[in-house]
Amino acid sequence: MPAKGATHKGAKRAPTKPRRDASVVIPIRGTKRQRKARALDAQTATRRQRALALRMSGATYEAIGTTLGIATMTAWKHVQRALTETRDQSNEQADLLREQELARLDRIQLGFWTAAMRGNPAAADRVLRIMERRARLLGLDAPVRLAGEVGAPTEVHVRYVDEWQTD
Repeated sequence: MPAKGATHKGAKRAPTKPRRDASVVIPIRGTKRQRKARALDAQTATRRQRALALRMSGATYEAIGTTLGIATMTAWKHVQRALTETRDQSNEQADLLREQELARLDRIQLGFWTAAMRGNPAAADRVLRIMERRARLLGLDAPVRLAGEVGAPTEVHVRYVDEWQTD
């Protein structure tokens, strides 16, 4: 006869941890080593964020190490990794925003496209402006080269297509 709670012969039950409400039991997944590694990862992430906050408030790496009970070099590594993670998150958010803007430009351009292809000058101008915006957003335009003496002030005037006037 199988052990109480076993679903079939030889089956092992996952360890459980009672919640505040004793009637609800949550199974804990993974081996003891995996659970310990997850706990350490969470502690490390918290320590990294705390190290970054201390550094941003003006603390030296030595002071951060002393405060967190870690070596100065470890404090430096925590701050650097926290900065990298923050930068990566910012890049992901910027990519998402860029995708949303491109989708909006696509929808707007679609609305003007047929009229532009039929020869409507106002619609054609609008499509060109949308295409310029898309190129700027994606960084497709070539950089502008400036000529002049090294170190001398250079005056630059930038005009966009929508500012051009025919005389």
